[in-house]
Amino acid sequence: MIYRKKRVPTVTLERHVLHYLISNKVILQGQFSSCREEWFTNEPRFSIFVMIGKHFESSRNILTETQFEFELENLYPDADDDAKKEDVRAEYKIIKNTKPDDEPAIVIGRLNEALLATETEDLLMSAYDSLQGGDVEEALSKLKQGSLNLRKKDDKTRVVSLWEETEDWVAEIINRRDYPEQYAGILTGFKKFDECTGGLFPAELTVIFGLSGKGKSTLMKQIGVNVRKKGYNILHCGNEEDEFQIRTKYTAVETGIKYSHWKRGKFSEVELRQYKEYRDEQSENGSGKLYVYNFPQQTDATMIERQLIELKAQGIKIDLVICDYLDLMSSIKRAYNENDEGGRVTGDLKQIAINFNIPVLVCTRANTTAEKQELRERPFLTAADVFGTKRKVHSANTLIGIVNQTATVGAGERDESELKRHRLVICVPKNRDGPVFTFRLIIEVETGRVVEDDENDP
Repeated sequence: MIYRKKRVPTVTLERHVLHYLISNKVILQGQFSSCREEWFTNEPRFSIFVMIGKHFESSRNILTETQFEFELENLYPDADDDAKKEDVRAEYKIIKNTKPDDEPAIVIGRLNEALLATETEDLLMSAYDSLQGGDVEEALSKLKQGSLNLRKKDDKTRVVSLWEETEDWVAEIINRRDYPEQYAGILTGFKKFDECTGGLFPAELTVIFGLSGKGKSTLMKQIGVNVRKKGYNILHCGNEEDEFQIRTKYTAVETGIKYSHWKRGKFSEVELRQYKEYRDEQSENGSGKLYVYNFPQQTDATMIERQLIELKAQGIKIDLVICDYLDLMSSIKRAYNENDEGGRVTGDLKQIAINFNIPVLVCTRANTTAEKQELRERPFLTAADVFGTKRKVHSANTLIGIVNQTATVGAGERDESELKRHRLVICVPKNRDGPVFTFRLIIEVETGRVVEDDENDP
C-alpha cells in the first residue's frame, strides 16, 4: 500500500471525510468521486478509504460495520496481518464516532489545499534537482507545466448505475431548476449567438478565427464591453497590440468617440469631457471591471495564469479571460513544429479555463481558403478553414468564424475608400449545445463598435 507522507496535519479532516462516506449514502454517491487516496496520511485510514471504494464499486451503498469486517478480512488475509487489522478496527471506531463540524464540501476543499501544499513542495524539489544537474530549461519546463497541473480539478470520473443511483442526480437537476442563474453561461450581447449557444460557459474555450484584418480583435473587444456592462469582470490579455492601443480601442468602443481622435491626439475638449463623465459613471452604475494585461509575444499561458492568481489574491474574481492572440504565444511544453505549437497552446488555454472554472475567449487565424467565402452570397466557414493543426478545433468547445463582406455603406459615403461600416458574417461551425448556424454583424469602423445587423434572419 502507498499513502501520502504526512507534511500538513490533516488527521481530523481525514476522519471527518471518512465519517461522511460511511454514514450517508447521498454524500457517498455525490462526493466519492471527488475524494483522493493521496489525502490519507497513515495506513489504517488509507485502508478504510480503499475498503469504502471497493464496497461502493460493487454495491453502490455505504460500508456498514458487518461489511467493514468482511472487506477487512479480504484486505488483510494473512495471519501476520492481525496487528494491522486491529489498528484499522481502532481507527474505524474513532471515525464512526467522530462528529464533523463542517459540510463535506468544506472538508474536501481543505484536504485538497493540504494536498496542494505537498504537491507544490514535490514540484519545487523536482525543479531543484534539475537545476542541480545543470538543466535550467528542464527546471523551467517542470515549473511551468507543474503550475498548471497543480490547479487541475479533481478527477470526477466514475461509473454509475443510471436507474438505481439517482439521489445525487435528482438533487442536481432540482438545484438547476431552482437556481438557473448558477448554471447559465455569460451572455455576449449578440442575440442569435446567445440563443443558439447559451453564451460563454465556465471551463470552456471559445476560439474565433478569420483572416488577418477581418475583425477578430474588434469582435472580442465588443464582447468584453458587453459582458462588463452585465456586471462581470474581464481580464483582456493582449500580445498583438500594445497596452495603449488596447486601452484606447476599448475606450472608443465604450464611449463611441473615434479611435483615431485618441490615437492622434486630435480629440476635442468636448470629447475629453465626455470621456471623463463616462469614466466616472462606471464606478457608480454596478458594471463590472475590465483589466488589461499586455504580455510579451512568444511567451506561454503561465503568464496569464500568474495574473489570474495575483488578481484573486487581491480579492478580484475574473469571470472571463480574453486572449488576443493565440498564434503569437508559445506552448508550455516544448513543441515539435509550428502546428504542434498551436495545438499545445490551445490545450494550455483550455486547461486555464478548466483550472479556474471560467470561460476563455481566444482568436487565431484562418486558412487562405476562407478568402473564397467572401465572394459568396451566403458564406460559411468550417473547422477545416482554421489555420494549422486540428487540435485547435478539438480543444475548442465553440468555434466562431468571421467573413468580412464589407458590404454595408454608411450614409453620405461615396466610394470604397470611405467605407465606415463593415458587414461580418459570423459562422459557428462548432456548437457544443446545438446545430451550426450563421448570423450577421456590423462593425462601425471608426469606433470599433459591433452591433447586430438588422437584416439578420429570424
